[in-house]
Amino acid sequence: MHGPPIQAWYVFVAVSLVSIAIVGVAIEVTPTSKPQAQSVAETIDSVAASPPPTTGKHQTDAESMRVTPRSVELQKNGKRAYATFQISTVTPTVHNATLQKVLQGVPPSQVYETETAFANATREAQLQNSTWQPLNEEVTIRSVSWGETDATLVGK
Repeated sequence: MHGPPIQAWYVFVAVSLVSIAIVGVAIEVTPTSKPQAQSVAETIDSVAASPPPTTGKHQTDAESMRVTPRSVELQKNGKRAYATFQISTVTPTVHNATLQKVLQGVPPSQVYETETAFANATREAQLQNSTWQPLNEEVTIRSVSWGETDATLVGK
């Protein structure tokens, strides 16, 4: 009776270990993709071009976001992606809790006493230094208008 050679199990174990090592290296070396800042900027441009009030949401796997009046930057696993807006100037809401309420759907007339107060708040938000803010899987965009002020608000 002839069976497999006694050394066959050594070969089997060696091939198995090498295969596991190669899979481990492949998983470790696989590059993580950059977040898609351009598609977020396109969604922001689309909402900005629509008649107010318009709200849009963009799903993203980015961990954090920085918005300026002319651009958006996303970060994921230490990698960053940057895109500029084509259509308009946007208003970041990260530093202003009242503008964040408007971003979430509250009409400006319900949180600001006057049209001038709303206009001043949007101007001040555009002038502030942009900071990174953590994201929870989506970016919220809302175009609103009150009196002479049209604004495209962006935040989380």
